[in-house]
Amino acid sequence: MMNKILLVILVVILAGCQTTKPNVVYETRTVVIEVPESLLRCPQIQKKDIPDYNNLTDQQVADFIKKYDLYLKTCGINMNKIREYIKAAKENLNQ
Repeated sequence: MMNKILLVILVVILAGCQTTKPNVVYETRTVVIEVPESLLRCPQIQKKDIPDYNNLTDQQVADFIKKYDLYLKTCGINMNKIREYIKAAKENLNQ
């Protein structure tokens, strides 16, 4: 009977030693990536650039479409450059 009591006491003592919790440290990091201002600008069609639809010639329509297409391409190039810039910044951050 005494052996069982000693065994129970020993198990309780050893079980208490095994429940030590590790110290967990949480760290929050905020990384701000600054994109060059020139990449954030997309050309805008101004009101003066839009021809009067009442007296529109084929040439005016063609010029407007050409200008609009050029502005969209420029904006698309800028957005792709921003994506590349951010990707490169993240890769440099991870090194």
